[in-house]
Parts: sequence; structure tokens; C-alpha cells
Amino acid sequence: MIRLENKPMQQKWLILSAVACGTFMATLDSSIVNIALPTLPKEFGVGLYQIKWVVIVYLLGITCVLLPFGRLSDLYGRRKTMLGGFFVFILGSLLCAAAPSLGWIVFFRLVQGFGAAMLMANGPAIITAAFGPGERGRALGVLAMVVSAGLIAGPSVGGLLVTSLGWRSIFIVNMPVGLMALLLARKYLPKDT
Repeated sequence: MIRLENKPMQQKWLILSAVACGTFMATLDSSIVNIALPTLPKEFGVGLYQIKWVVIVYLLGITCVLLPFGRLSDLYGRRKTMLGGFFVFILGSLLCAAAPSLGWIVFFRLVQGFGAAMLMANGPAIITAAFGPGERGRALGVLAMVVSAGLIAGPSVGGLLVTSLGWRSIFIVNMPVGLMALLLARKYLPKDT
């Protein structure tokens, strides 16, 4: 278990920033895709009733593996699981942007959902270890605000991206944010003991 309560305040907030970036991406992607749903049936030549799986499989993937990934991070390390989550999420986003058909995008959204579950399962545990009892509530409150911000920002950001750059851009937007968060996490998340 990671204990950082005696770390300098700046280090703690950098850890929170890395965790918050991952949480923001995971929640943003749960709502950003909804804006592209009317565009996708034309792109893939299918009905709207089939396109709903692009949204459902992402949420289903997170729901099914959130607890197992939390347990795996307890056993094998939160830092490793968090870094793996960033990698899987970024890879899933890249593959979604390049998907040639509906079947592939649904599969790649499942991959992306697994990466999001790895990120979301570890965030609160890492924050709890990094902040002492007097600061923990504020840090977890910031993380909760990031969850809400991701859910709220999805439709606006998605609408802007889909109308100006096309539907694939809603997945490409995860690349710079994800890479920045991955670098932050690699640098500031403490090694597992």
C-alpha cells in the first residue's frame, strides 16, 4: 500500500492532477459519444438501434471489470494498474478513431472501457493514500468534481468536434490528454511497495 501523507503539498496535488486527468477522460468518453450517434448510422450503413452498442458496451465494460481491477491493483500495485489503464485507454481511443466498421468500433469501445475501469478503480485509492486525514476530503471532493465536469463537458466538446472535425475526432481528442496524464502519472505516482 502506498502512503504519501508526509510528502510535500505540491507532490500531492500533482498526483491528484494525474489521477484527475484519467478520471476526466473516462467520464468524458461516457457522454461525448452520444453526440456522434446520429452521424454513425450513415457512416457504417446501419440502423440507430445498432449504433447504441457503441455507448452501451463502454459503460458495460467499465461496470463489469471495475471491482476486479480494483482488487488486482491491491494485489499487484496501483501505479502499475493506473499506468496500464492509461495505455489501454489511449490504445482503445486510437483504435476507435480508426475503426472501419460498427463491429470493430464496438469491440474497441470495450477495450477503451476496460482502460477506463483500470483508471477509475485506482483513483480514489491513490488519493486516499496521498492525502492525510485533514486533506483527504478536499482531494476526494476535487476528484468528484472532475467526474461531474467530464460528464457535463462531453456533449459540448463532442458537438464542437463532430461538427468541425468529424466523428473520429471525439476519440482522437483523448490522445494529447491521455499522453499528458500518462507522463504525469509516470513521473509523480509513487512506486508500489
